[in-house]
Amino acid sequence: MSVEYHIDRERGVVFTRCGGTLTVADMRDIASQLRADPDFKPDHRQLIDLSQVDGMTASFDAIYRFAVYNGDPFSGSSRRAVVAPQPVLYGIARMYQGMREDKDRGTFRVYRTLAEAHDWLSLEPAETTSSRQ
Repeated sequence: MSVEYHIDRERGVVFTRCGGTLTVADMRDIASQLRADPDFKPDHRQLIDLSQVDGMTASFDAIYRFAVYNGDPFSGSSRRAVVAPQPVLYGIARMYQGMREDKDRGTFRVYRTLAEAHDWLSLEPAETTSSRQ
């Protein structure tokens, strides 16, 4: 599994790209990296691209604990978009959306295309998810 991110400080956006088989351990690792990154702010916008993920090995309970008990480093006011073109990952992302405490604020959305996510986050379509680990 590979999870990479790039923080664009000027625009206040974290671009996160995942590939391979995603695990909750991967999610915890990237959360720890973000928290330690001096450029990260919990209220940044985020674009999570799952288009290169071919599977996920995580129990409902593990995902729930990450979503609810401080695994997720972003604040409830952060605007975040997940791109999940595959039906199973789209469903898992929607399940995660429902677990979040900020679900009633509408700040976390799941889309099937990058174009939809870019539009909702007010990003230009040409802006990339270029990344670093």
